[in-house]
Amino acid sequence: MMKKMISAMLLCFSLIIALPYQTGQARIADSQVALGGITYRSDISRVIRIYGQPTRISGNSYYWGTSFEVFNDNGKVFGITTTANNGIETPAGIHVGMAESVITQTYGRAEDTGTDSSGRKYYGYSSSNNGCFIFRTKNGKIVEIDVVAGLY
Repeated sequence: MMKKMISAMLLCFSLIIALPYQTGQARIADSQVALGGITYRSDISRVIRIYGQPTRISGNSYYWGTSFEVFNDNGKVFGITTTANNGIETPAGIHVGMAESVITQTYGRAEDTGTDSSGRKYYGYSSSNNGCFIFRTKNGKIVEIDVVAGLY
């Protein structure tokens, strides 16, 4: 899973660097770059207060079940991933299992799109304060949502 977070972090970094050179895209408000009420850079203690003790901890990864993962960096949330329709959603109500089209209907044109190493299409958006959303889709459905902290 750490390899996946590094990949998401690199994509986020490229979004932050490239945006000033692109036109037609607006950054997402920081308050909107969240999953399940958790934002990047939140205290990990806040996550535990909301969701209880993780079902498993492996290195810097905290897991609640098999589809919700939070990456801890010195007590702060560095990344959040959800891979199932488990009640975890963005502040705009977007969750895994929804149609791919809701991504651009909700957030507009992505700053970056492409295909990841697993063959899933991705849509990348950055916030005004170096956070990123990465939506991954397959067969027209959202299959994963990542929130990643950019540069501190």
